Amino acid sequence: MMLAALLMFLLCLALLLAWWLWRRRRRLRSAPTPPKGIGAKGTGGGSAFAQLVKTTRNEHLERKTYREGCHALSAMTKTHLERSSGNDAEEMTVDEIASWVNEPDLTAFFTRLRRHQFGKRPPNRDDFKKMCREAPRVVSSRPPRDGKT
Repeated sequence: MMLAALLMFLLCLALLLAWWLWRRRRRLRSAPTPPKGIGAKGTGGGSAFAQLVKTTRNEHLERKTYREGCHALSAMTKTHLERSSGNDAEEMTVDEIASWVNEPDLTAFFTRLRRHQFGKRPPNRDDFKKMCREAPRVVSSRPPRDGKT
């Protein structure tokens, strides 16, 4: 009786672990889709990534949440790198990204972005706008592998 209960518990635990691993792998494979209309023909030019940065910039400028905007910008840029390379950039530190991509502009961008995200002084409006202008430029040389943002 005790052995049957233990086996049932282990089976449930194994199923739960398998489900969790399946969900995690599925989540890492499928990056979030851009908002409707971004990247479609006739949306005003620019890449889908640039349009997504513009939308995020406007949202955070309106709410005056510049530090949170820097976090969003970092996540979007890392997602773009993941799609262009197939590597998991979201969990990488700036130093790991620097050694992985070996591109000085991209490394400098993430270094400045990290300072705005985690620095003692919160970023101001101009800092945030500058980072938003710079993001599409530094990733433009790395087009996505699957044709998406």
